[in-house]
Amino acid sequence: MRPSYLLSYVAIQSSRLSAEQFRERFGGVWLVWEPGTWQPPSRQLTATMGASSRGGPPTSPTQTDALCFHLGEGGRFRVGRAPDNDCVVSDATVSRVHCEIAFIDGQWRVEPVNGRLVGLNHRPVAGRATLHARDRLYLGDVTLTFDDALGLTARFKG
Repeated sequence: MRPSYLLSYVAIQSSRLSAEQFRERFGGVWLVWEPGTWQPPSRQLTATMGASSRGGPPTSPTQTDALCFHLGEGGRFRVGRAPDNDCVVSDATVSRVHCEIAFIDGQWRVEPVNGRLVGLNHRPVAGRATLHARDRLYLGDVTLTFDDALGLTARFKG
């Protein structure tokens, strides 16, 4: 499972760390499960969301918070409801394995799994589609935002 944090925790880290320190620790890309009726995928994750590797306390989720998956600089990530996915989205409208997000040939791409419906900026994805910062993915009733560290921190400023 990929590291996940509450957006409120990432905001706190953004304010505490210098821009360079934040990029070093949280650089690369993120997948943000936008606010809604989301539920943590497990009690174990609830106990560790937002906890730092130094044992800092987790933040508590609110209805306006978001769950953020740190994908980093590259790789291949399965997204779905099953607990063995890299990014667990525990919503009944999301399939056990719904899509894959992968860094291929220098670009981030999304691909539905087994004919699942995935929307990208309100258009259906047929095959594999390239992702860009601030793109919106729709899996069932869930909205995920694909973003880079700069876009993520822009949410906290302003």
